[in-house]
Amino acid sequence: MKKILLLIFLLSFSQTVLAYSGQCSFVLDSAFTLNPTRYEPMISYDSGTNTATLNETITCSSTYGVRLDIQGLNFNCADNTFIEASKKSIGIWIINSDITVDNCNIKSSHSSNYSFSNGITLDRRADNALIKNSTVSNARTRGIYANRTKIVTLDNIKINPLQHSNGFVSSIGIYFREQTGALLKNSTIDNSGIGVYSIRGSTTEIENVQINPENESSGTGSNTGIYFNRNQKSVLKGSTILSSLRAVRIYNRNSELQAGEITNNVLCSDNPASNHDLYSTGKDLPQTFLDSITGNNFDSTNIKQNWDPWENNSKCNEEPPPPPPQNELTATMSSNPATGPSPLDVTFNATCEELINSDLRSCSLDFGDNSAPYDFSNCSFPANTCSDTVLHTYTATTFPTNYQAILTATDSTSTKDFFIIIIVTEPPEEPPEEPPPEEPPPEEPPAPTEKCIELNALDTISGNPVTVTADCSSPLQGSEKINLTFRNNLGQQVDSGTINCNSTDDFSQFNETGIFSVRGIDDGGLCSDLAFFAVTAPVSTAGIPEIHPVFALLIALSVLFILRNKKQ
Repeated sequence: MKKILLLIFLLSFSQTVLAYSGQCSFVLDSAFTLNPTRYEPMISYDSGTNTATLNETITCSSTYGVRLDIQGLNFNCADNTFIEASKKSIGIWIINSDITVDNCNIKSSHSSNYSFSNGITLDRRADNALIKNSTVSNARTRGIYANRTKIVTLDNIKINPLQHSNGFVSSIGIYFREQTGALLKNSTIDNSGIGVYSIRGSTTEIENVQINPENESSGTGSNTGIYFNRNQKSVLKGSTILSSLRAVRIYNRNSELQAGEITNNVLCSDNPASNHDLYSTGKDLPQTFLDSITGNNFDSTNIKQNWDPWENNSKCNEEPPPPPPQNELTATMSSNPATGPSPLDVTFNATCEELINSDLRSCSLDFGDNSAPYDFSNCSFPANTCSDTVLHTYTATTFPTNYQAILTATDSTSTKDFFIIIIVTEPPEEPPEEPPPEEPPPEEPPAPTEKCIELNALDTISGNPVTVTADCSSPLQGSEKINLTFRNNLGQQVDSGTINCNSTDDFSQFNETGIFSVRGIDDGGLCSDLAFFAVTAPVSTAGIPEIHPVFALLIALSVLFILRNKKQ
């Protein structure tokens, strides 16, 4: 396994993690390029497993500290190290897909003259990103900023951004912008103007999160735990948000909100008389969403709709009612393959289940390429489970193209979705066309037709030479040498030679039998003639016994004796 270990020689045997301070802008791309101003940081990279490990603290004053541009990279930080991004900067900038960041501490350290800094930025191509077990502190603008990516998971994240009240917009812990499938779980956000801000996403899901925004009056939406802004589906479960203004704010400007739930949360503000734990503006929320707000602890609410918050919820410091029974509705799916060249055949193994009440009403697979969804006609509904193996072909014209396949399970009260991203890449180049077959050699030009020589070839026996005679009927111009070409009865050339005018000569011994031809052309190419001859097999003497001379004498004497007796 090949390893590229970039480190400073003086630190190679030290157990102490030293700090690098300089311009930074370290780039981990397909060529693993590092471009520091002073020296290369202590980073180990295992190309066999696509794993890179940062082994020292780095402090950067450039646009970014470390940029991750290797698809499928696992970027780890050793204990007791951190990335300090100073001034107008980004600690870690992720710009490719399937990248994991683990155990990294990012700190923004900057002067008040700069108005921008993110701890971690996920750019448009950072699909299927996973950030876990990491800490972001002192970020002036956003702790983590995910910009129009697909399927982002944040797990066990601690964020403590820097608050400002001197004219700057207050900081945001986590900013999801136009996400397709965002999941935040098992995390803590403190001292932010807005804990989580999600705008125009397809699905934003938050589970088991603790948020305590700072009491800050400057900036739009300041001191808000979670702000769901025009999402299609917003989910908040099992979380605690303590706020002095708004715990959860929902903006449904043009009825973008289609589904979601707020269940089993503690949403308590410091001043329930003047502040709101659940605050909605814009269009009224859909009734299906209001029905899903259950099992929560509230102090007060502000929703522009005839809705009783205490029907399925309780006030803070009161014993919450038991959560309603869940139907255990699930949708699960796998794909093989998940990426490949166009046209790409993908096999989906999909299952929809409703484990308690056997109330599964439908199961549908949307391939995400504007083709007709696949309805599971093999199932009779209502049912307990429905599964099938589905083959679908993706054809793209631009590369790479990402398709989001969505499996949707529905029962009488809810729906469950499962997402898979299919990436279609450019097809391989077609092999070059085979060269056309070589043209046969041109046929020999016809021989001269003027008959001023005459060839004769005698028949011969296989194994003996053939005798050729060349008679010239008139003097030839130029050389009097005749060029001979011998061919078999298939037209194949078997020999060649030369003979002088008015001469006889012997040529090759022919070991095969058949009819042969010999053509003669003079050196000047004026005269020619063609003669044929036969090559026959020799007469076989096998089977004739040899007669001993003594027996031959006896036979002769016997014949003479008989003739003599007849005369007498």
